[in-house]
Amino acid sequence: MSQQPFKIVENSQKQLPNNIEAEQAVIASILVSNDIYDEISPILNPQKFFDPIHVKLYETIEKLISKGLLANPITLKNHFENNEGLKELGGQEYLIKITKFSTSVKQAIDYANIVQEMHVRRELIKISQSVLDEASTNADVSTSGVEIIQNAEKSLFDLAERGHFNQSFIKFESALKQTINMAKSAYQNEEGIVGVPTGLADLDSRLGGMHKQDLIIIAGRPSMGKTALATNIAFHAAKNIESRGLKSTVAFFSLEMSSE
Repeated sequence: MSQQPFKIVENSQKQLPNNIEAEQAVIASILVSNDIYDEISPILNPQKFFDPIHVKLYETIEKLISKGLLANPITLKNHFENNEGLKELGGQEYLIKITKFSTSVKQAIDYANIVQEMHVRRELIKISQSVLDEASTNADVSTSGVEIIQNAEKSLFDLAERGHFNQSFIKFESALKQTINMAKSAYQNEEGIVGVPTGLADLDSRLGGMHKQDLIIIAGRPSMGKTALATNIAFHAAKNIESRGLKSTVAFFSLEMSSE
């Protein structure tokens, strides 16, 4: 018989996107196995949780683990003895109960992505409301429509920049694990690189292939073969993806600058 999640959010907040069950599963999984935190921390920070109690719980868990201490219902007890919100939910008993929702690493990551997605949607609603408030305020004529658009663009860009990555410090252990995984990936790759190969051995040996979020600029004077080079790189990348059986796509777009 499956466990029923505890409903702990006020009715007045339900209109905002949230998934309390996913939040409970993430916290429960970390409390049962602190090692899962290393997989979750690049995705979430305390502010991405919807329920205020979960914000405080994850914040405390984060502090304990960063100090090399154990985070579980027993060690958290002293930190929340005087927390009225947690007392209303049953105090330490609540911490013990939610551990029933703990899951595997893979599922915990999936739930963390759901929590992240809900956070992004709430932020989008805030940005939309801010634009609506600015645009509907007739008294403040000092703010033009163009400025409102620019403010909205900046807010959306900042949100996109934060994306799925935690902007706070990460543990050296987490960074080391990522580096080891990259080295393992390069070892398993026949071409000995981590990223997508360009097809140019000398370039790949220096870049390690093309990586996510890379911006690679091919510069040169007109008619020196920049477009031809870029086309060859895109073609080789597509062939490499196909040979590895990956479900990815290479997009190529060429636009010449006008004389103006």
